[in-house]
Amino acid sequence: MPTLHFKQTTSATPEQFIAGLTDFGAGRADLFENSTDGYLKVHDQGPGEADVTEGSAGIWERLHYDWSDPNRVVLTTTDSNAWADGPSHTYTFTRNSDGVTGLTPEAFSDQIEDALENPVDFKSLLQEMLARRSEVVTYRIESEDGPPHARSFVAVADVRCEQIGRGSGRTKKQAEQEAASAALDQMDESD
Repeated sequence: MPTLHFKQTTSATPEQFIAGLTDFGAGRADLFENSTDGYLKVHDQGPGEADVTEGSAGIWERLHYDWSDPNRVVLTTTDSNAWADGPSHTYTFTRNSDGVTGLTPEAFSDQIEDALENPVDFKSLLQEMLARRSEVVTYRIESEDGPPHARSFVAVADVRCEQIGRGSGRTKKQAEQEAASAALDQMDESD
């Protein structure tokens, strides 16, 4: 499997970058939008490692963070409802003489490949979550706008005739997916 490499620079020192990446306190979503406080759980944390569950919108993953090497942080997925176990992300730091830090994130393709083969289906996630509560979601197209070649749709997700999510998209399917995603977000906030 190929590994994807990216290069980026930052004015932050490696220590500052690691401090931000490994701050598992309230408000983490301010830095990482896919890590809402409702999903955040620190199972164990030591001086150079942590075992953390994080996620949002019905998707979560448990990660082992290892920052014992001051020039590298490795995040390994140990459990998830969306990803296969084992994939990891590695952030490698290069201290440049001009004060800029080189940052090379590496992401293994099996996680990306899994996501491409099994894209997130918010409608299915919502249906499964509601089924546990013996509830059923229905979708309706509330409006459609624009010429035939550039339509936009607004969909609403309802449970027991009450709106629980609303979304828009260029297709009906995309609008329904967005409505389901909004419903999952709303449910996260109320839990």
